[in-house]
Amino acid sequence: MSLQTVAPADIHAVAFLPGQRTENLPLEEALKSDGLQWIHIVNRNKLAVESLLRNTFGFHEIAIEDAVTLGQRPEIKEFEDHLFIVVFSLRPGDDGIEEYDELALFVKGNRVVSVSTTLLNFCGNSAEWAQRSLLREPKTAGLVYLILENTLKRYYPVLDEIEDQIDDASDQLFELKHGDLQGIVQIKRRLVTLRRHLGPIRDAMTSLARRPGYGEDRVLGPYFRDLVDSNMRLLELVDTNRDMMTGLLDVQLSTESNNLNSIMKKMTVISTVLMVGSLIAGIYGMNFRHMPELNQTWGYPAALGLMVVVSAVIIWAFRRFRWI
Repeated sequence: MSLQTVAPADIHAVAFLPGQRTENLPLEEALKSDGLQWIHIVNRNKLAVESLLRNTFGFHEIAIEDAVTLGQRPEIKEFEDHLFIVVFSLRPGDDGIEEYDELALFVKGNRVVSVSTTLLNFCGNSAEWAQRSLLREPKTAGLVYLILENTLKRYYPVLDEIEDQIDDASDQLFELKHGDLQGIVQIKRRLVTLRRHLGPIRDAMTSLARRPGYGEDRVLGPYFRDLVDSNMRLLELVDTNRDMMTGLLDVQLSTESNNLNSIMKKMTVISTVLMVGSLIAGIYGMNFRHMPELNQTWGYPAALGLMVVVSAVIIWAFRRFRWI
């Protein structure tokens, strides 16, 4: 298949040349460049992208299949002449909940090819990236670091937002206000999803930090080790916030249980008081011809007075025993 099977708008090619400004180039022109090449492909047509990765770049079939198939686990695979990396990037969703974009990276020679279902925002910053010290003498490992660094940076604003929501939920609970149980559960679900993505990314970053030319490189080593540290900080934030949400959820459930117990206690007291009155009224309402005090003029007010007195005694006894 020709290159035209993938829409030109879905191919974003950049060439980094030493001492020169980064240039946006057509794919054919970028492939002829002797400098560092970064080619990002938006995966809108699976078959066309597969053909492009196979026939133009010569990547391994397994890596191509993983790149165009969603739901892969973050990982690093090494093939004969290229390296394959899968990570997840974040972007805001329509409903305010973040969405995960699978990002596949092929590293071969002086070329980095990335594949995702959307055009990632940081792909448009190539002109700024050219000023970064890592790209003044372009290396594929330096470009890989910058891509992974920008990928991890997108997790921090999400965690900051979640921390703010946790603070608001904590304030509501400690001010004895009714907390949003559904909101707390939703935040915990978001943290679990973050943990599920960041855990495998940590393993991939650790593996990369131990590879020759990456973490074992004299110049680039500290950068890749910093990626591992950054990933660990993210995981620690996720775990800390998840523990806080678990505690808040327990407090919320305990508060709900205590409120229910308090309501049941009040209803029990009311039922007990009313039950005594019903008992007395039932006794005086029995249909017997010969009943004591049946013809007494003071019988009715006496019965009402007896109800009030007995109810007051019951309430006093409950307070004495600290039942209410």
